[in-house]
Amino acid sequence: MEVPKKVGSKRVQKKTGHRGVKAIKPPIAEINQILIDNFGIITQCADILNIQPKTLHSWINDSPTLQETVKLSRTRMLDVAESQLVKNIKAGKETSLIFMLKCLGKQRGYIQENQVEVNHNVRQIIINVPDEQSKMMLDEIIRTINLENNEQKLLGDE
Repeated sequence: MEVPKKVGSKRVQKKTGHRGVKAIKPPIAEINQILIDNFGIITQCADILNIQPKTLHSWINDSPTLQETVKLSRTRMLDVAESQLVKNIKAGKETSLIFMLKCLGKQRGYIQENQVEVNHNVRQIIINVPDEQSKMMLDEIIRTINLENNEQKLLGDE
């Protein structure tokens, strides 16, 4: 038999298989903190708790507190990713610019393929911007960002 691994104030026994040893549930506050620290990523949290992901899912489903923590943790992770994307865009990183334009610039014609959008039973076809035109628009955005960055550097040096 595998020796239980200590997690916080209680011991949790690792489930060994379909008919393995039942895990001892640590306090909700402890599970909550692990979920927060790991952005609610179930497999990662289950590994830290030394349990199967299925067990953690069950604990979360039984607790409105843990359900809310998972939701807020994933929102926080999305916020962190968006913040990094904004930093990359301000730094003029082309991949981030392209990604942002594909996601947020659809209304202005920045799409990669033809799309059909249905809105209130009215069908609307969005047509691709030709590749050369897209490249020219992206080049102009990059030039503008570079100019703004240079101006900020000059103002910061004074």
